[in-house]
Amino acid sequence: MYGIGRQLWGDGFIPRMNGRSRPGIMRAMAPSDLFTDEISAIPAIIVDARLALEDRDISAELRDRDIAMITDTQAWRYSDPRTWETEWNSVPYAPSSPFSARRDWVRDYVLKDLSAQVDTGCTCLILPGWFPSLETMELARTVALWTLEAFDEFKPKAAVSPTIAWIAARPGARDASLAAAKVYAESGVVHAAYVQRDKINCPRDSLDRLKRSAKLMLEIQNLGLPVIAGYFGCMGLTIRAIGVSAADCGPCEGQSFDFLEAITAALPRPMEGASSRRGHPPVRMWLEELGQTLTAQQMEAIRQNRIAFAEIMCRRACHRFRLGRDTMSVAVHHSLLSLCEAATRQARLPASMRVDNARRLLTEMKVRIATMDSVLQAEKQRPLRREHLDVQLALLADANSLHGVA
Repeated sequence: MYGIGRQLWGDGFIPRMNGRSRPGIMRAMAPSDLFTDEISAIPAIIVDARLALEDRDISAELRDRDIAMITDTQAWRYSDPRTWETEWNSVPYAPSSPFSARRDWVRDYVLKDLSAQVDTGCTCLILPGWFPSLETMELARTVALWTLEAFDEFKPKAAVSPTIAWIAARPGARDASLAAAKVYAESGVVHAAYVQRDKINCPRDSLDRLKRSAKLMLEIQNLGLPVIAGYFGCMGLTIRAIGVSAADCGPCEGQSFDFLEAITAALPRPMEGASSRRGHPPVRMWLEELGQTLTAQQMEAIRQNRIAFAEIMCRRACHRFRLGRDTMSVAVHHSLLSLCEAATRQARLPASMRVDNARRLLTEMKVRIATMDSVLQAEKQRPLRREHLDVQLALLADANSLHGVA
């Protein structure tokens, strides 16, 4: 389906699908109504492995739409012993013990993991990785070589291409990440890198943290591996403008990642604490015009004000015949369309114009947010975030230095 020369992720945004977001994503990929053939151009989707294994129809539906399915097995979980107390211990590719820097452990895990990915019907493989593998440059390089050895053993069993290498990123481990990336880049069998920090929250992270993340990804690309920035989709406009090939995130949730929190959230809770369970997060809708997600309550307050609502009124397929509805499915549908359309418009610009274009759009978002906040304050709703826009503007101002240009 996809040759090496074709960019798998199209215009630079890859949505993530889990059980909660699946209805909205599937709706966004279908024709908008009976009278048009309008379909979102989504070349690839990252699907949670547990969902893909439980629902085999997903791969068939995506294949029918000529969409590549990338299966995320979340191998990083198996570097934490607590994972064996969760349901992740029951998946077919779960190892018998936590990550160990041994050739036999890496080989056995990689073979099981890749077999599970193929079993889901994926059309693109991710070579797994683990955060502890970055303890030293030598260990990072060695684990990458062992992973490639296992992949070489696995290749005759399944003709799946292209292949993406999962590369961990941790504070202070830049050299180790680059060492692993160099091994993959020189292998000739890896076509891209998925770079994932152990903790990332773009709307809240400091400028220094985001600069270090962006610089690492650009350095990996300089080795010859196009980068997918893990969980950077909510600032995809900025990260693509400075030159990173692509970003992913959930279309309406999951726009941050914390390795330790993800493990903790999967642990079983005692019955006496059941009443305090948070359950599903509140429904949120991504608004490209504001560069963030809004809750249903915030949307309702804004809708009551004619001037504020005019700034964000949606004319996309998701709301064309259902104005006023912000159900979960519509919210995810809207968010996915907005993120994909923003990436498409940006991709049509010459690379030399993308930084200035992103700067202009972020500045416009700040002006709109000022209008929205006056309305939200009157309705006693939480104000919108705006600090992250200033951080992104500062990141754009340093675009040249990130590339090593004075």
